[in-house]
Amino acid sequence: MASRIPSYLLLRRAIIPKIYLHELLWNNTKVWLILLFGGFLFSIPTTIVLVINYSSFGWSAAQYLFQDQGGKLLTAVVPHLFFECFALITISGIALTITHYEFCFLQNNRKRDISIDNATLLSLFVVFISWFSLFWAAIIETYISHI
Repeated sequence: MASRIPSYLLLRRAIIPKIYLHELLWNNTKVWLILLFGGFLFSIPTTIVLVINYSSFGWSAAQYLFQDQGGKLLTAVVPHLFFECFALITISGIALTITHYEFCFLQNNRKRDISIDNATLLSLFVVFISWFSLFWAAIIETYISHI
């Protein structure tokens, strides 16, 4: 019968928590910035990063499943993946919105007359929420995930 390890001891098991968290947060922020500013380049970098990120997740999930380690997949990958996927999808939405307005500007299309103040405020809110979600994904991956 295996004994349960108290949750406060699990926090100590992270691999050099401060350094790992810093590196992971910096890496997540770089990916987030590429996705966001890729919108100014017609979302080409955004699409490339999304394809690479989700294909690497699919490959690693397949490896877990082929080795009959589905339980480890659920405990190691899925908890932080929920926050990470949410962040990547929302920031990609902002990038695609930037690309849409870029195309409208290039075509001199004035059909869409919306309040820029409301759109900017909503976009900044979504940008903040998506980065905050990436922050939580990094914390979960550092202290809770087994990888």
